[in-house]
Amino acid sequence: MGAINMEWIDRGIVLSSRSYGETGIIADVLTQA
Repeated sequence: MGAINMEWIDRGIVLSSRSYGETGIIADVLTQA
């Protein structure tokens, strides 16, 4: 279940990053972490 959640979150971040610049920054942080 955790893996599925992460997958959805990952997709959500990618989609949101197109509309929200801050989300893009958060995505970079999560990717590095």
